[in-house]
Order: sequence, then structure tokens, then C-alpha cells
Amino acid sequence: EPRRGIGPAREPVAGTLAGLAALFYFAATPAVAPKTGFEPMLKGFIATVIGGLGNLRGAVLGAFLLAGLEVFVEAVLVGSFDVYVDAIVFGIAIAVLLFRPSGVLGSERTEDVRA
Repeated sequence: EPRRGIGPAREPVAGTLAGLAALFYFAATPAVAPKTGFEPMLKGFIATVIGGLGNLRGAVLGAFLLAGLEVFVEAVLVGSFDVYVDAIVFGIAIAVLLFRPSGVLGSERTEDVRA
């Protein structure tokens, strides 16, 4: 049963937004290779996990946090340290997930396990 307010329009909207993102990404990319698009996909996945899986507000918040953190690290690190920006950002993301495994806005799920 579809969630109230979202309905059957979510898949076409998601596909359209993904297509627009790909159009903008590949408009700036001179060539297409098998690994093209892996970095934005990885950053999108990390942003979703940071925000909390299954939570749209959390995914958006995670994307803003990841982008802001990336810009901040790029502004602080100048010169030859630019190559370490992704490593530092993903390291901080791992640290966040160590302390909050369900994400920033994710809910803690508990299950009653009985033998």
C-alpha cells in the first residue's frame, strides 16, 4: 500500500530527477567510461547513510552535511593536500556512523528476539 501523500508518483519523480542529474553530470564530462559516475553515486549513498536510511529528511540533511563538510575541508586544506579531501570527508563520515549507526535522523530499531 502506498504511503499517504506520496502515492504512485514517487517512482516517475525519482527517475526524472535521476535522469536530470545524469544529464547535468554528463554535460560537464567530456567522455563516458565504465566507472564514470561512481564518485557521485558513492557520495550520494554516503549522504543517505549519514542522514538515515528510509528517511527523506535525513537523506537531504546528510547530503547538505556531506557537501558542507567537503567544501569546508577544501577551504581549510590548500595546496598539495587537496588530494586528501575525499579521504578526510569519508573518514569523518565513518566517525559519525561509529557514534550514530542509524544516521543523524535515523530511528533506533529494536527487535524482541525470543528463543
